Amino acid sequence: MKTKNTYIITLTLLSFLSHAQQERLKLSLQEAIDLGLKNRVEIQTQRLNIRLAENAVQRNKDQWLPTVEGSGNVRYNTQLQESVLPEGAFGGTTGTGPVRIPFGTKVNTTLSIDATQNLYKPTVNQEIKISEKNVALEKENVNQTISQTKLNIAEAYYLALLRKEEIRILEKTLARAKKYLDVWTAKLSLGTVQENDLGKVKLDYQNVDIKLRRAKQNLQLALNNVAKNLNISNIQEIELTDNLNSNENISELGEDLSGLVEERSEIKQLALTNDLNKLKYEKAALGMKPTVSAFANYSALYQSGGFNIFEKNTWSPFNYLGVKLSVPIFDQHKTQLEKSEYKIRQEIGFNNWNKQKTEVIYELQNAKTELKNAQLNLQYAQENYRLAEQVFQVSQQKYELGVMLYNDLLDTERSLSEAENNILTNTYDLLVAKVRWQKAKGE
Repeated sequence: MKTKNTYIITLTLLSFLSHAQQERLKLSLQEAIDLGLKNRVEIQTQRLNIRLAENAVQRNKDQWLPTVEGSGNVRYNTQLQESVLPEGAFGGTTGTGPVRIPFGTKVNTTLSIDATQNLYKPTVNQEIKISEKNVALEKENVNQTISQTKLNIAEAYYLALLRKEEIRILEKTLARAKKYLDVWTAKLSLGTVQENDLGKVKLDYQNVDIKLRRAKQNLQLALNNVAKNLNISNIQEIELTDNLNSNENISELGEDLSGLVEERSEIKQLALTNDLNKLKYEKAALGMKPTVSAFANYSALYQSGGFNIFEKNTWSPFNYLGVKLSVPIFDQHKTQLEKSEYKIRQEIGFNNWNKQKTEVIYELQNAKTELKNAQLNLQYAQENYRLAEQVFQVSQQKYELGVMLYNDLLDTERSLSEAENNILTNTYDLLVAKVRWQKAKGE
C-alpha cells in the first residue's frame, strides 16, 4: 500500500512539473520590462529606502510640535530622614545637645504632566531641508536603477530575438540543403553522378544541421539571460511575441547634447549630494546659536502616613511655567571641524560633478554616433540583400537548367544567407543603439 501511494504521488508530481513546463510565458518587450521592474529586488529595496527617508522628514518636522509627558512615582519611606536642630533652638535647657527631629510622611506620591515647546531652534529647518534632499536622492537612485534595468532587459530581449531569427534562416538553408541532397541522391541512383559528389552535398547538409543545433542552444542561453534579468525561474518556457524589426522612426538625433546632460540621474545625484553638503555646512554653522524653549508642569503631591489616596484633602497640587535658554559654550572647535569637513566635501563634490558631466557628454556623443552608424549600416545591408536575392534567383534558374555547377550555386546561396544575417545583425545593432541612446538621455 505504501509503494502504491508513493507511485501515485510520483505520477502526480511528474504530471504537475510537465504541465508547468508546458505553460509558456508570452511577453512583449514592454511586458518584459514591466515584469522585470516589478520583480527586481534591488528596486524594491530602494523604494523602501525612500519611505525611510520620508519618515525622517516627518520626524524632523515634528520637532516643532510640543512634547507632553506624564510621570508618577510612589514612595514609601521605611525610615524618615531626621533634621538636626542646634542645642537651645527652641529655648530649652542647655547641656542636652542637639535635637533630632524626623520630618515627612511614610507615603510620598507624585503625579505630574510636563510639556515642552521649541520656540527657537535654528538647526531644525536645516534638518528638514537635509532630509528632503535625502528623499530626492533616494528617488534618483531608483530612477538610475530603473534606467539600467530597462536597458539590460531590452538588450537581453533583442539578443534572444536575434538568436530566434538566426534559427529561422538556418532552417530555410537546411531545407534547401535537404532538397539538394534529395536531388543528388536521385542522380546517384540514376548513375549520373559519382558517390563522392553526393558525399560533398551530404557534408554541406550536415554542416548546416550542426549550425542549426548550435543556434538553438544559443537561443536557450539567450532566453535564460532574459529570465535572469526578469528575476524569474527559467523552468517556465518564455515566448517572445515581438519581432526583430526597426520600423520605428528615430528622429531625436538633432537634439542638443548639453541640454540632455542635466536629465541624467548621475548628474542629479551629484547635484543633490553637493546641496546636502552645503546644507550640512550651514547646519554646523548654526550649531553655535542658542535655542529657546518653553516648558510647563502640573503636579499633584500625596503625603500621608498610609495609602489612603482617595481620602479628602490628601492631594496638594502645584504647577509652574518657564522659558529655557541653551547656549553652547565649549563646542567651537567641534563646529569649526565640521564646517571644514563639509567645505572640503563641497569641493570634492563639485569636482566629481564636473568629471561626471564630461563622461555623460562623451556617452551621449558615443551613443548618438552608434545610432547614426547603425542606421546607415542597416540601409547598406538591406541594399546588399536585395542584390544577393536577385543573384541567387538567377543562379537557381541556371542551376535548374543545368548551366551552373552546384558549387557555384552554393556560393551564391551562402552570399544570400550572409546578406540576410547582416540585415538581422544590423537590425539588432540599431535597436540596441536606440535603447542605449534613450538610456544616455536619461529616459
